[in-house]
Amino acid sequence: MWTKEEARKKWCPMVRHEGDDGGTFNRGNADRIVQTGNPNYACNCIASDCMMWRKSISDPKRGYCGLGGLP
Repeated sequence: MWTKEEARKKWCPMVRHEGDDGGTFNRGNADRIVQTGNPNYACNCIASDCMMWRKSISDPKRGYCGLGGLP
């Protein structure tokens, strides 16, 4: 389980971006976009802003991605 700040540094497998060729990508070219410093284009977790985010019952300041099931 992570704090929201820790989760926002993790890669999200659900994010898709449109490439120059009209296709979509999630990783490959993501490194180039992340290097721009613009977090709006990164393929990172959005933590509690995501519908799949689940709060920890024992520690409400922590949570996890519901996509992966219980940690």
